[in-house]
Amino acid sequence: MYHWRNGPHFYFAGQQVKVPDHMLGMKRLLIKDEYERAERIMVERYLDRSLPLIELGGSLGILSSLLARTLDAGVRYDIVEANPKLIEICRENATIAHPVCNVHVHNLAVAYSADEVCFQASDNVHVSKLSRNGNVTVPASTLTNLLSKVGKPEPYTLVMDIEGAEYEVLENDPHAFEGCALAIIEIHPKVFAERQKSETDFIALAARAGLKAFDRIENTLAFRKR
Repeated sequence: MYHWRNGPHFYFAGQQVKVPDHMLGMKRLLIKDEYERAERIMVERYLDRSLPLIELGGSLGILSSLLARTLDAGVRYDIVEANPKLIEICRENATIAHPVCNVHVHNLAVAYSADEVCFQASDNVHVSKLSRNGNVTVPASTLTNLLSKVGKPEPYTLVMDIEGAEYEVLENDPHAFEGCALAIIEIHPKVFAERQKSETDFIALAARAGLKAFDRIENTLAFRKR
């Protein structure tokens, strides 16, 4: 029925997006309106259209398509994605509604242990992740260095979904949040547990960075400055 009505086209928050043919699971989530539902709601509720935006973990750029068209014209929007296989489709989806918008896509990993990290790059976005046995080497950046690179915007908005590495960002880079007016973060408690850490520990790190959670949907939390 879906293909009869829509053909090969898929939509997120009312906007057509591009999805590789082999990503059947992703297509099913989009058809059911379940893809990044919590993050989408948070963005629609709280994103300040006028503030520069940093997105860590752009993936296919599907959520990015909503973020880009929500921002006011000319507002700078920087997307970080570690998987080099996804950079072009991320950029395409992020600019699909506004081809001449102020979007910058960076092939970087947010990391604090080295200037380069190993990444297991795959066409399957659910398999791709930082790994000591990864098949590609990706330049690394701290959040502080990224902010310097894009002009130290203050205040700014942060959207972050980086498969558990959000813990490392809060742990190592609390001062990067001094200018952060709003942070929408998907947390990954199972990954935290693998590192003998907990969601409670993460919330404590957020507090140290001056952030207080004020809304939550599933594992996506919205933080603002205390």
